[in-house]
Amino acid sequence: MANPKVMHGARGIVSVGQQVVGIISDINYNITDDTQDAYILGRTGPAEIGYVAQEPITGTISGWRVIDQGAYASLGLPLLKDLLTAPYTHITLMDRNDNKRVIGHIEQVRLLGHSGGLSARQFSTVTIPFKGIKFSDETATDNGENASALDLP
Repeated sequence: MANPKVMHGARGIVSVGQQVVGIISDINYNITDDTQDAYILGRTGPAEIGYVAQEPITGTISGWRVIDQGAYASLGLPLLKDLLTAPYTHITLMDRNDNKRVIGHIEQVRLLGHSGGLSARQFSTVTIPFKGIKFSDETATDNGENASALDLP
């Protein structure tokens, strides 16, 4: 029987930094490219729509709260006293069927805090929003640009 080609949640493994995160129920990310309309004299509509930039990658990681494994311990969320010196981290999405296949990799990530809650008869949840600079996947392993202002053309 052939291996299935559709990715689904049961096949996913999420790691933040070097730490595989255990009980994740949801991860979402959004990549938005900015465009600029080019208007020329004599035309009432745009002559061209050109790409000009890419917004930071934004998203959220959500899961169940595990005792003794809060956002600071399991995800490496920086403490208040370390905010100014905290290094970037990265988020990697891997295929459980092939631990070498990277489905998505977000570099230079900042975790933006966390929120959570408790409800009667429900698991406690935690949600961590994030921003990143560079995204790659199994078909595009390098987006061709370094994420540093020193390397601008």
